[in-house]
Amino acid sequence: MLFKTCVKYKPTGKYSIIESEYRTKAQFISDLRANGYAVNPLKIKEVNLYNWILENTDCEEHVWKYINTIPKDYEEYREMIQSKSEREEKRRDIKYNELMKKCDDSHQQFLKDFNLTEEEFQAQVKARKGL
Repeated sequence: MLFKTCVKYKPTGKYSIIESEYRTKAQFISDLRANGYAVNPLKIKEVNLYNWILENTDCEEHVWKYINTIPKDYEEYREMIQSKSEREEKRRDIKYNELMKKCDDSHQQFLKDFNLTEEEFQAQVKARKGL
């Protein structure tokens, strides 16, 4: 596959666009890094897709993240961005809820271990804060 990306050469800090043929994206990334380039894997795309993104979008992070094929029209482009961002938001919400449940379970276990009610715990917190 012919890949294309924008990289930063670490020793000089200069940016370049590199286009090269590799079997996999991982091999391309590996060679770029081995040659002293800083590279964002999200911004490595096949040449046609890379050029389409530059010509047809605002090149914001979500575009590089969610667009992996050239959309047929604007509606398909909008749907790609929206559906993938909604899925990511749902995953984030699920992880957040799991974390909050763990925190609540931990808090409940703390109260149980020290034989406290929530009111007693809150009173101790206020007393320590000097309220």
